[in-house]
Amino acid sequence: MGTLSGFMRSTNATLNRMERAHQPREKEAEKVKRIRRKQEMLADAASLVEHYQELITMLVSVHREPIEMVNWNEIMAEEPPDQPVFSSQHEQNAANTLANYKPSFFVKLLGMERRRKLGLENKIKVAAKKDQDGFEKANEEYKKHKEECDKTQLVARGVLNMEPEGFMEVIEQFNPFSQIGALGKQLQFDFFPDHINVDLEVYGEDTIPKQILTLTSTGKLSKRDMPPSKRNGLYQEHISSSILRVAREVLALLPLAYVIVNARTELLNMATGRMEVQVILSIAAYPETLAGMDFNRLDPAECLRNFKHNIDFSKTAGFRRVERLNDQGGTL
Repeated sequence: MGTLSGFMRSTNATLNRMERAHQPREKEAEKVKRIRRKQEMLADAASLVEHYQELITMLVSVHREPIEMVNWNEIMAEEPPDQPVFSSQHEQNAANTLANYKPSFFVKLLGMERRRKLGLENKIKVAAKKDQDGFEKANEEYKKHKEECDKTQLVARGVLNMEPEGFMEVIEQFNPFSQIGALGKQLQFDFFPDHINVDLEVYGEDTIPKQILTLTSTGKLSKRDMPPSKRNGLYQEHISSSILRVAREVLALLPLAYVIVNARTELLNMATGRMEVQVILSIAAYPETLAGMDFNRLDPAECLRNFKHNIDFSKTAGFRRVERLNDQGGTL
């Protein structure tokens, strides 16, 4: 018979063997956890870099959005909707069914002929109501459509007559800048007989990230400060892209001779020492100039050369205040 001390030694040895056997599995599990954490970090890094690249691309490409031209002459020439004509087709069908009804032998035998005819007569009343309800619904739709057509053609007449009030009505109805988040904070319009002045309050230079995000060869996230010249250059592209988008939207919507677009943002007023909203870019865009451009390939900042514009910009100092273009009611 074994002693107690022998039993204890045997038990301890068994536990030690089990612990030694378990340790590699714990190390393996910890290794798997480390690998997973690393994969998650790499995935997060790739996601951050992808988001950064998408942001930069979006900021400098808002001018590329496909825009459909509005043909006001076609709108003016549209025929009004046809007024609905009352039809008693359902009632007539039900009446024909009653007129052609011939009770069967069993219907006569059971004395149900009168009841069947009353049922068919009731169906005529239901069918007549269906005809009337259908006509009233069609008439309501007609009135609504006719009212919309009359209103649209009234607006079209004002646009084709080059009435500033008509231009204002179109901007309010179509609201092409209902979601201007990528362009700026707000827009203001001044309407004239042959053109529109648009003030676009843009976001400041903080719109552009201060750091460049990339992935290392091992997939890790790399951050480095963006050089001021690159940051200012991207901001110039963003402002130019936004200005072009506004000009395109307005000239696609209205048959104007041209549009003046002014980009405004907060700048330090050196005379007062205060931040004030000031014009940093002003352009006059003509539809015939825009028509000849490939917006998917052009550089928005370089594109400014095609227009009369005021700008004071350098990649070292960024934008400075400029005077807005002003034709004083004449032609630029």
